[in-house]
Amino acid sequence: MLIESVTLSGFRCFGPEAITVPIAAEITAVVGPNAAGKTALLQALAKLFGVSRAQRTVQRSDFHLGADDDPDDRKAKDLFIDVLIGLPELEDGTATAETVAPSFRHMQIEREGEAPVCRMRLEARWEDDGTVDGEVSQDLFWIHTLDDDPPEDKCHPVSAAERGLIQLYYTPASRDAAAQVRATTGALAARLLRAIEWSSETEDAVEEASENLAAAFEAETAIAAIGQALQARWSGLHDEIVDTKPRLSLVSRRFEEVVNKIAVVFEQGPDGHERGLDALSDGQQSLFYFALAAAVFDLERKVVAGDVEGFLDDQLRIPALTLFALEEPENHLSPYFLARIIRQVRSLTEEGGAQAIVTSHSPAVLSRVNPREVRYCRCDPKTRISTVKKIKLPTGTGEDAKFVRGAVLAYPELYFARFVLLVEGDSERIVLPRLAEALDLLIDPAFVAIVPLGGRHVQHFWRLLSDLGIPYATLLDLDLGRAGGGFGRVKTAIENLIEIGVSKATLLKVDGGILSDGDFAKMHTWQDTEDRKILKGWVDCLKPHGVYFSAPLDLDLAMLKAFPDAFEATVPAGGGPKLAADKAAEAVLGTAGPGLALYTGAFKDYPDLLPAYRYHFLTRSKPATHLAALTHIKTKALRDGMPTILSDVLQHVAKNLRRD
Repeated sequence: MLIESVTLSGFRCFGPEAITVPIAAEITAVVGPNAAGKTALLQALAKLFGVSRAQRTVQRSDFHLGADDDPDDRKAKDLFIDVLIGLPELEDGTATAETVAPSFRHMQIEREGEAPVCRMRLEARWEDDGTVDGEVSQDLFWIHTLDDDPPEDKCHPVSAAERGLIQLYYTPASRDAAAQVRATTGALAARLLRAIEWSSETEDAVEEASENLAAAFEAETAIAAIGQALQARWSGLHDEIVDTKPRLSLVSRRFEEVVNKIAVVFEQGPDGHERGLDALSDGQQSLFYFALAAAVFDLERKVVAGDVEGFLDDQLRIPALTLFALEEPENHLSPYFLARIIRQVRSLTEEGGAQAIVTSHSPAVLSRVNPREVRYCRCDPKTRISTVKKIKLPTGTGEDAKFVRGAVLAYPELYFARFVLLVEGDSERIVLPRLAEALDLLIDPAFVAIVPLGGRHVQHFWRLLSDLGIPYATLLDLDLGRAGGGFGRVKTAIENLIEIGVSKATLLKVDGGILSDGDFAKMHTWQDTEDRKILKGWVDCLKPHGVYFSAPLDLDLAMLKAFPDAFEATVPAGGGPKLAADKAAEAVLGTAGPGLALYTGAFKDYPDLLPAYRYHFLTRSKPATHLAALTHIKTKALRDGMPTILSDVLQHVAKNLRRD
């Protein structure tokens, strides 16, 4: 049994138009910037399946307030939270009373070609009843149809026992973690303690020790004096026949009350003594709460399986499905602990019976989950309405699918970026931030992700970023003179833009009409000097679509041309280029393409740089070479002399940077 999806309408930052969030079978990572709605999603699930009344109670503040709504408006407001619960065990024949409770079997809805489901819906309404806070009414229903707007005869109340078959354990962020942990820790421990089959020897020993301890405490002269003074004053005020004779007591003499006061202590504190849970930091308290919830989950399943003795089976009612909700663990835990937590969460959810939802605004979490488990949360800055989307990645096991999934795992910061710049390699990651600094542009790598793709499969990233609403641009190598370079690179970029929906007529517009499909199919063969004269026009026409080319070869050659003295200053004594220009050209451009034949006109001076290019970038580390060269360029010289195309790219980023 598992939660397949949750649909929200009118809850907090989720507007009146319902949105559906698919939930992964094991771990769902909900990511996005601050104030995007991640916590609201966890709290929505807590309204249905929380383990305390406070978590399940809908407040007036839970109702959506639109950007243009008056906070003092007294009109009635409605919300609903709708959950679809999949029952794959019924389809594959593995269902047991523990994995699928009988009540869920009775409420199942059949689906053609898919596993049956149950549907549970919380509806709440706020109305003005003349009091300051108004009145909130809420009801939890089974829904016996998959219709978006179910009729009343398809809605039946969910009993308290049925509701308890799914429970959510919420590990909060550091905001008042202690109060949250205390409330839910008690509920978890109490469930196990109630099911313990205490031996009569233990009960007698505890009661005897309690009585001896209480008797010794109360026999103290000072304690007796305090008790007598208190009784004298109390009897003067209170003349009832009950609640007489107050006394000071260290512990209760009743076994049940002693057991209920069980507390967790940690041995070997900083001073060598025991200390309690309250002495831990917020992060440690949240860690302990998660450890306790996980331990209870493990132990309950062992008890049900008969692997652990000492518990009363009929007193232990375990949930059929446990939800672990971890809110922004990076707020108070180092990446070292994040890796441990995700690994432990995965171990809990792999066997079924549990799911986890982790919210985060840190790339550290995302590098440890599958991209298909990621949900992207964003709040529209104008409407103040949040959306949650599944990440769209290429399907299958092909080269493109593997590459894109690998790149997303390698550069998870793109989920949190306000702008993404897709580039060829690591040189751009070194050079572009320094150039932006020289231009006095606020392009910090913390919120502008520079993702090196080597020019591969960019269309998948364009589609992904467009769907997430993250602005982006692409800086590619023109590779003039190399096999497939020049017009070959331009053609590939145009094909990729067409694939994501850009108008072919716009992209292939020429003087007097539109380039024919036949001519476009041959574009990669335009490799003579006459064709090179029109190359710049085709390159420039892609700039409005956020596609830029480092010309004539790549960023490395462009920087070498702009600052030759700085790169020469990095050459050690006795070092430097040794090859002639023609031999260096073969090494740099290869022999399968047109080579130096296209380096005419505006590019006629570049062949002389190829020996230095080979030395600096083919025999040494490109990033290290750029870092060394940049130390020899003053900021003003960098600003005035940088390649125009790189300045254009950075100005485009600054202009289109998302400010929400």
